[in-house]
Amino acid sequence: MSLPQPTIHLTTEQVKHYHEEGYLAVEAATTQEEKQTARMQRAKEAEARKRAQANQAKAGADALPAAKS
Repeated sequence: MSLPQPTIHLTTEQVKHYHEEGYLAVEAATTQEEKQTARMQRAKEAEARKRAQANQAKAGADALPAAKS
């Protein structure tokens, strides 16, 4: 997976301020498209975790001996 390209470019003065003060205030660090992509990715990852947990629970239940009648 490749890293996304930066959507903002800092000036030399901004970089200097960051190094001297330890912070930098910016208007918007990400675009709306980047935010939407991140939201979609988090939703996909959450769904994959749910499926994995359900599969683990099912596999655990299948491994238990059957109850005697």
